[in-house]
Amino acid sequence: MERVVFGCDPALRELCQQFLLILDWDDPGHANVLDHTLMTLLARSLSIANVTSDFRAPNGGLTGAQRRAVEDTVETSLAERITVRNLAEVSGLSPRQFSRAFTVSYGVPPYEWVLRQRVERVRDLLAEGQKASDVAVLCGFSSQAHMIRRFRAVFGYTPTAVR
Repeated sequence: MERVVFGCDPALRELCQQFLLILDWDDPGHANVLDHTLMTLLARSLSIANVTSDFRAPNGGLTGAQRRAVEDTVETSLAERITVRNLAEVSGLSPRQFSRAFTVSYGVPPYEWVLRQRVERVRDLLAEGQKASDVAVLCGFSSQAHMIRRFRAVFGYTPTAVR
């Protein structure tokens, strides 16, 4: 699932630039165009799996920029050891603040989320036909057996079912 930042999606950006930012919202003659544009914008936003913004979450979670930084770091570092301290540094928070904000934003602690990212990558790589022993190393597991245990705990079946 691809993450889309509002303003980076070409269709959303085009709608904003061509209509919403230049039309006079107080002019009754533009009401139909504004209605149609806003409905199109809403429909496009809902069709995108995960639209984020750079605004702070009202409930004390991570900002959109912090979430992107953390997600990018995890995505590029799955083969390495990822600690709360590393992710906190990326987000500019203390480890304790980061853990709380992360859990508010994602609904699970950082360790669980990173583990989920690892096993999802395992599933994707195995589906592409890569060898399980290579995939275990690429996804940061200590061994193939460790990868299999974690995979089964998350998905309820073993990685051999993916191939």
